[in-house]
Amino acid sequence: MKEINLTRIKIFLFPLLILLIMILSTFPFNYIGIFNFFEIMPLIIFLSGFIVILIGALYDFGASDYLKTTMTGKGKLTDENIRNINKQQLVMTLLFICDGIIYMIVGYIIYII
Repeated sequence: MKEINLTRIKIFLFPLLILLIMILSTFPFNYIGIFNFFEIMPLIIFLSGFIVILIGALYDFGASDYLKTTMTGKGKLTDENIRNINKQQLVMTLLFICDGIIYMIVGYIIYII
């Protein structure tokens, strides 16, 4: 169970790392004066939050591969397996929704500043 939680944390932190890179990579351009960070980035970050939520909602997180290997191996697919797959996908989707909401909140905070 600890291995699953570690994988979830890694997948959860990856979009947050991208958010941090997005924010930090624009500061040199803002400092030079090419564009104003506070005018452009809030919208980009807010829309990126929607993209992160859609990725989390539409990605299957390996469930199709698991089902394919189970069926090709003539394994039994029980209701317990299906419930477990659905539970794992729900948890991952909720994590991506949380990431997307964090993106939106950060975009809104930058807009307010």
